[in-house]
Amino acid sequence: MSTLKADTIQSTGGGAATLTSQVALKAYIKANASAVLTAAGTFNISSATDHGTGDFSFTTTNAYSSVDHYVQTCIQEGSVQGHGGTRNSSRDTASVIAVETFNSSGTLTDINHNMLTAGDLA
Repeated sequence: MSTLKADTIQSTGGGAATLTSQVALKAYIKANASAVLTAAGTFNISSATDHGTGDFSFTTTNAYSSVDHYVQTCIQEGSVQGHGGTRNSSRDTASVIAVETFNSSGTLTDINHNMLTAGDLA
């Protein structure tokens, strides 16, 4: 058994090392019901937009290789049960993560939400 400890791993070409045969988070978002981001709760996100009730989008710092090359999951934050979120495929792009949040009746509603995304970056 071996142990590898490092603060930074870099490829021999000087860029970031590439993960092989693994999936890693490429972005995560922690936002309130008005799309205000929590500074300590985001990664690879440069801005957020509240488009109206339950309709949010988040611009990535580093884009995905295409809109078809990432997967996102959205969970509500808080004690209210039955709320959730889904990808808004009419608004998302390779550099915009879009989500709609809804209540237990399926009606768009503003809720605090967290999202995780994985995929190939451009």
